[in-house]
Amino acid sequence: MNKRDTIAGAYLRPSDATNLITEPRQNGILYKVDQNNLTNIVQSIPTREDTTALLAYYRYVFLVIGDYLIKMETHPELEILKTVGGYSNTKLIAGADGQHIFVIKDGNLIKLDFELEPVGLHDSGWEDARLMDGSGHYLYIVRGDDLIQMNAITLKEEGKDTGWTDATLLTAPGDSYIYLFRNDELIRLKQYTLEFDGKTGEWDGTTVLTGSGRSLYLVRNGELISLLGSTLQRDTSVPIGSGWENTTLISFFLNNVYLVKEGLI
Repeated sequence: MNKRDTIAGAYLRPSDATNLITEPRQNGILYKVDQNNLTNIVQSIPTREDTTALLAYYRYVFLVIGDYLIKMETHPELEILKTVGGYSNTKLIAGADGQHIFVIKDGNLIKLDFELEPVGLHDSGWEDARLMDGSGHYLYIVRGDDLIQMNAITLKEEGKDTGWTDATLLTAPGDSYIYLFRNDELIRLKQYTLEFDGKTGEWDGTTVLTGSGRSLYLVRNGELISLLGSTLQRDTSVPIGSGWENTTLISFFLNNVYLVKEGLI
């Protein structure tokens, strides 16, 4: 690990957040892992136990740590670019339409540009939202019993399916499908119609889930595993990573899986 990684907090703005990551109560690590070899940790930097949201999207990583929403460069290395306050307890974040990220904060669905500036559109009434991901021009949100398809450009609802009270995980990897865990079953739905398209019960015990294109990535029993979305089975060409107990967040973009794992630094 180079010196910049150990003092990542020094890149924060505003200056009063200088020690956001490196102050003594830190209790976690942000990892960047090679998608083709899940045993290969490309980079790791310290974060904190109050990291509540993670999104890798369009060459950036976005994190919510405590009160701060943070934008990070990912290539060639992780480096903090910008920080804004006012995001305490924000747990849901997603990217959509190729130009914006979305957060649910205090029951409001808020649209932000890549400079972390609100673009004006927002929608209220999302206090009970539990899961969110985005693909193309759509957001997918689980609220109560409903799986809701939102137009990310207009923030208008365009589709809905019921029966998702027990859903625990969601990803929309951009392969024309979305994937959810419900009652320990991994379920595949058609992205645009929300029609059922397959399921498997072989991946019970999964704690985090993400995906991109044809591949899904999950942690189960401390193992980081790649699945093929087309078969819902393990991609045997990708080595399994171990030691991922206590992983709390996961996301994917370009060639890397990003994970936040609790543990003493």
